[in-house]
Amino acid sequence: MRILIDTNVLISAFVFGGKAGKLMELLFDESHELLVSAFV
Repeated sequence: MRILIDTNVLISAFVFGGKAGKLMELLFDESHELLVSAFV
């Protein structure tokens, strides 16, 4: 599955953790493809 993450979600995940952090952990643990656009 391809997933596009917003900049706010990325910052929140790495700085604060919480639900956004858990989402990032799931993305890295599973076989998902993380996409970040050049604009972001």
